[in-house]
Amino acid sequence: LGDFVSPKRMIPRTKGSLFTISRKGWIHSKWLTPTNLSMSTTTGSISFKQYNASQTNIDLLASHKYPVVFLHGVFGNKLNFDKQAKWLSKDIAVDCYSLDARNHGSSFWSETMSYKEMTCDLVNFLDENNIAKVNIIGHSMGGKTACMMCSMNPELVNSAIIVDMFPVKFEAEGLDDICTSLLMLNLSGLSTRNHAFNILESAIPSPAERNFILSNLISDKKHKWKWRCNLEAISDFISDIRGYPDNMAPSSTRTLFLYGGSSDYATKSRLEQTKLMFSNCDFEKIDDAGHIVHLDQPERFYQAIKAFICKYG
Repeated sequence: LGDFVSPKRMIPRTKGSLFTISRKGWIHSKWLTPTNLSMSTTTGSISFKQYNASQTNIDLLASHKYPVVFLHGVFGNKLNFDKQAKWLSKDIAVDCYSLDARNHGSSFWSETMSYKEMTCDLVNFLDENNIAKVNIIGHSMGGKTACMMCSMNPELVNSAIIVDMFPVKFEAEGLDDICTSLLMLNLSGLSTRNHAFNILESAIPSPAERNFILSNLISDKKHKWKWRCNLEAISDFISDIRGYPDNMAPSSTRTLFLYGGSSDYATKSRLEQTKLMFSNCDFEKIDDAGHIVHLDQPERFYQAIKAFICKYG
């Protein structure tokens, strides 16, 4: 297993009209307005962990042509799918990569983090690592990035699994309040991470969600607390993270929308909207799981993604 950082790359200003991102980073769109396309996009070092396919079964090695790329959600990091990536690489002999999104984990920090930019980061990651086509598994924010990739560059995506997320805009859903509470946390007054855990109880009632978010709170060599993620940039772009670009190209990519039975995100109207945008998709519910499906029901989650990759990967 290795932990790598891909080289820095600048994406040039768009000049075209078709909605794709090329392997060299050019963005062209007839779906977004010219105003949205006028800004240049910068990418930096994307940190990732690689899980090499098991070499013990030659038949399995020959049966899966495309690697799997995991994309985490907001406040997550590349280790969120560590178990699943290890298991897949061993059980079905497929190469796996788990990425830190910009402003998360060990990846570069940026003042901006739109879905267009995060999709550019993914395209550049594939380009830098000579990966022609992938199966994508994306949770929440990573799921929307995967959806956008399916629409913008379907030739780079063999299949996609979108975990407890849909390609639609959401209302606040509590994220805005969580960001405000985290920004207001007095880091200099903290003695332990558990101290922060108790302070944030009213703002983030779910203990599991609190622990998940506070994995970003780390102590430096001088025992001072700091955020591993770029909290200010995430907070500034939280409305974009909750949103989704209008007029996206429809996708025919083979896609599974895998959601938690106790999650608030999966509503009938959102499933119907998604079906209109993704013509070749299925929906699967995992009971007794909330938004972070892979933490609430890790075994059932793994069996679901394994079955899908075995069938379509």
